[in-house]
Amino acid sequence: PSGLVDLWNEAIREEPIFLRRVPIRQSQEVGGPCLAGLIQPCLLVPPNLSEQFSQKEIHLIFLHEIAHLRRHDLWLNGLLETVRTVHWFNPVVGWVLRRWREDREEACDVHALSADRVSNVLYGQVLLKCLERASGLEADRVAVAWQGPSSAAPRSLVHRIQAIARFRTGRRTWI
Repeated sequence: PSGLVDLWNEAIREEPIFLRRVPIRQSQEVGGPCLAGLIQPCLLVPPNLSEQFSQKEIHLIFLHEIAHLRRHDLWLNGLLETVRTVHWFNPVVGWVLRRWREDREEACDVHALSADRVSNVLYGQVLLKCLERASGLEADRVAVAWQGPSSAAPRSLVHRIQAIARFRTGRRTWI
């Protein structure tokens, strides 16, 4: 675990102080790295993460999770899930939430890819590796914002991989 803590601290050292206080913890309950907690967020990782991924791949995963922290996605997700609970009967709310999740993950991809010396090819491979490892897990444990078997990847995941492949540093629109 100390190797993962060192990697996490290295990835987060340039971030604002409120992000540098986010601890990393191991949990059998997660299939891949994810953030949890609104008041005191922490990064949860499976105990075998360093056996599944190289240090460079773990660093890319951590950059993606840092983007979720910077964007305050945990709070927004909580708010949107509250709206969904109240409006459970409204299909538009479900559609908006799915679209938000897809857009959220793509925004985090852009943040991770914008870091120094990040290869979009390696990043895309890590995403696919996460997907491969996640197949068969419960939907809420999948870390790629898509729920289902890897053999039936939806257009949103295909679009995400294409966006990663096309990514060039400094080439962003105002959107």
